[in-house]
Amino acid sequence: MVNDGSLEGSVKQHANRISKKIESLQYLELAENCGKGAALRAGVEQASSEYIIFTDVDFPYTVESISGIYHQLREGANVVIGTRDNHYYDSVPSFRKSLSKAFRWTLKILLRLDSNDTQCGLKGFDQEGKKRFLETTINRFLFDLEFVLYCSRSSTTKLSTVDVQLNEGVVFSKMPISILMKEGWNFIKILFRPSRK
Repeated sequence: MVNDGSLEGSVKQHANRISKKIESLQYLELAENCGKGAALRAGVEQASSEYIIFTDVDFPYTVESISGIYHQLREGANVVIGTRDNHYYDSVPSFRKSLSKAFRWTLKILLRLDSNDTQCGLKGFDQEGKKRFLETTINRFLFDLEFVLYCSRSSTTKLSTVDVQLNEGVVFSKMPISILMKEGWNFIKILFRPSRK
């Protein structure tokens, strides 16, 4: 569990409460807010398990979706990414739905990735996938794209996908325009980054 620079004392209190139920919980605090990508890299770097699965803090995906990721890893995939089908989008606000589908179409045309659904918030990987993940440098939301791009271009990384479903009652936060603009710049940097193996 990584606190990405939040100064609210309640975060640590919640972590302490959870650790009483889950003794293996590790709690990390970043000195300042760096973004989701940076927070996840900090957590992944500390993780020592054979398989690593991450999702959003509100656990929006069903247990079956998470289980699907795990089983694909057990069957030999190095990296498993969740993919969102049309049923998923039935529960998504129209602006977010349009943004997501437009981004997926752009990735399909420009990058021809193994999967064009890079931004699904549920992914898992083994130790080989962990190496790819720790190569990412984007600190905010497009670290997902960077990660999937590296995996797709790697000759040693076996990439697989699992269809995911949302839990009932998931509420989506609004995406500020300022974040979208910053991520636009990150997308340009990724798009013109030299190919790597």
